[in-house]
Amino acid sequence: MKIHLYIIAILTVISIHDLSAQVRNSMDYARMSQARNDSIAKSNLPDTIILRYFKLSDITTFYDFQDSTLDNFFHQYDPAKRRWIDYQNLGNAGSASRAQTYESNPYIGFDEGLNQYDLYNFKLDDFRFYENNTPLTNVFFTPVSGQQNFVIRSDFARSFNDGTSISLNYRRIRQQGFYTNQLTKTTNFGVSLRYQSENKRYTGFLSMLSNVNEEGQNGGITQFARDSLLMQPGFGDRSLVPILTDDAQTRHQQKQYSLINYYQLNKPEKSNIQYLLRYDLKYDARYYKFTDPNTSNAQDSIAYGLFNKEDRGIRFYNKINKISNAFYAYASNGERLNIRAGIVYDRYSIDQLGIDSNFDNLFLDFKGDVPITKSLAIKSIGQLGIGEGAGDFHLRGSLNLDIGSWIDINGGAAFYRYTPDLMSRSLILNSRPIWQENNFTKPVGSDLFGEFEIPKLKIKGAIKQSLVTNAIYYDATSTVVQSDDIFSSTSITLMNEIRFRKIGMENYALLQIFNDNIYNLPTVHSKHNIHITGYLFDKALFARMGTEVRLTPSHTGASFSPVTGNFFQSSETIDFYPMTDVYFTGKVKTFRFFIRFENINNIFSNKVAYQIVNYPQFDFKFRFGVSWLLLN
Repeated sequence: MKIHLYIIAILTVISIHDLSAQVRNSMDYARMSQARNDSIAKSNLPDTIILRYFKLSDITTFYDFQDSTLDNFFHQYDPAKRRWIDYQNLGNAGSASRAQTYESNPYIGFDEGLNQYDLYNFKLDDFRFYENNTPLTNVFFTPVSGQQNFVIRSDFARSFNDGTSISLNYRRIRQQGFYTNQLTKTTNFGVSLRYQSENKRYTGFLSMLSNVNEEGQNGGITQFARDSLLMQPGFGDRSLVPILTDDAQTRHQQKQYSLINYYQLNKPEKSNIQYLLRYDLKYDARYYKFTDPNTSNAQDSIAYGLFNKEDRGIRFYNKINKISNAFYAYASNGERLNIRAGIVYDRYSIDQLGIDSNFDNLFLDFKGDVPITKSLAIKSIGQLGIGEGAGDFHLRGSLNLDIGSWIDINGGAAFYRYTPDLMSRSLILNSRPIWQENNFTKPVGSDLFGEFEIPKLKIKGAIKQSLVTNAIYYDATSTVVQSDDIFSSTSITLMNEIRFRKIGMENYALLQIFNDNIYNLPTVHSKHNIHITGYLFDKALFARMGTEVRLTPSHTGASFSPVTGNFFQSSETIDFYPMTDVYFTGKVKTFRFFIRFENINNIFSNKVAYQIVNYPQFDFKFRFGVSWLLLN
């Protein structure tokens, strides 16, 4: 293994040396928080173009458009890897995923408990409304190994002089994969229309979101394939590798329609503070379906365990409709002062294969960002359930100290209590309850957290300690259980950027300590990206060439249940595997591209990488991608 790493390092150094003779400058350091500087070179754009945007959650705060070209994640097409610490998935882009870092994610009242595709889906706050006077279109496409595996993204925005504007977003992930029954198809579409009255007092948004996630569920490869077959030299046709299930499929579908209305009470030109009222009306229709039409052989017993009740197959279907009404009052100066208070009512209608129920979720909602001095601010969040989620709460407060380029510190605490999600309370298969009306106690938790950034040293980090009483998890049989002990998690996340002339390096590291690792999360993970950036071909091409290595030591891994859509405990070990990619990215004005060689370790070794037990990652692959920002 060391020899292979030495070879990789030597190849990278040689490549960097060849490129360094032609490059001039490296990119500037990008801050962890939302950047306020546009990274598009203004000389490439007409002087009259304005590239500022706001989000639906707050129309008073504007951000400058960020061009993602040649940043630390442009060469990453998979949403699971476009972040500091990668998410784990089942080996294919668009497959079920989860965060490697423990996340508490408190909510009020109701949650489906089926969140394995949340990473890929659009949300209302993903819409960006630009105050630009020219259309903006951003398209992205990347294929691999033919037409059966590709990722497409397209965003369009346009503002008009009459106060109307449109934001349209589309994404398609289609990955056939290389193992049997591994196909993933994610289709996300969203369109939002804005209307603003002539006096600019009223602003309304009519939006539609559609998220469809489909995945073939092969249950992973068999133990024989994992322990023997894949280790044989020359066994390259992965479609011949034995898997556990041939016909199982998952489909999640969501359609959401919303009308969001803002009314400004005062004239902004007469006051630094804007006072607004907001009313939201939303209708959300979604269903979650898993099917395997035949479960009559021994492999199915291994794949499904306690869920394999009959030979006629497994049918899971949850249909959930939600109507939401929310009313808020705002006070904001568009910068550091932002106060929001409101009341939200959600009505859920639930159908679990003919078993109907309802849930009325009424809660108070508050958010406050209040500056104390020029460098000091208090940030707070408060939610309190008063409907069927009565007794649920989420309180979070922090103190933020920002001294320009010297240091930015944010530290505080959060306390929460929430109703167990629907999946942990009730699982109905083939119209028969596997578990129903579990009398779980509401989990109660607290987080102590701190975040810091030292721009001059290019260091960012976060530390968090979580304590949860009555934590809920899935045991080794994929049965939902509640812990009798207090669950404790301490995580430290660090990021450091190093620049020396033309050479740069980013290091991301995660350390987690658990009193009992009930979720089988890795305790150590790091990602390292070394590259050289600058101009080529007489400044015609701005380019970056680099190598990215992701390291996770051997640890007890988690398994995945396609029936419950959740990751569960396992006693199997995920071996250490230094996943290594080599890439080249380039930009010519607003046209961008990348080429990448993924998992080059596989060239030198028969070993296979895993993130989840029995779900192998892809072997060595070549992929390219293009992106084009059109501003007319």
